[in-house]
Amino acid sequence: MTASGGVIFLCSLYVETQMSQQQLSPHPPTLPEAVSFFDGQNLYRSAKRVYGYIYPNYDPQKLAQQICVNQGWQLIETRFYTGFPNPREDPFWNHFWRAKFAQMKRDGVFVFSRDLRYQPRLDYPSNWTNAHFTYKKGKGN
Repeated sequence: MTASGGVIFLCSLYVETQMSQQQLSPHPPTLPEAVSFFDGQNLYRSAKRVYGYIYPNYDPQKLAQQICVNQGWQLIETRFYTGFPNPREDPFWNHFWRAKFAQMKRDGVFVFSRDLRYQPRLDYPSNWTNAHFTYKKGKGN
């Protein structure tokens, strides 16, 4: 298993045992099989940090396929996880992620989402005299 910047690949190698010899398919696969897992927020932040992207324009399915080709693996599944902002709080990004998820589903990606939770945060200005509460987006924990 490898992980980097919100992407995890799980690659299974075929190990021949007595049990596998008794199964209907006794021959190992020609390529190791891989399942890719994407954490959308971590992938976005990594792309932003490394490449300066400020818009999540990545395609998890194509990224997973390319990594598998480079490694000599057979991609059997891609999974993508992220949180959605509330449509009342951030209608643009809520619509963006819903549309992106719909396209990823059409591309065969298994998508998982949940609403982002908002946590209160006390903001202190530099002079500490006008402190007030604001709500900041947090990870979907």
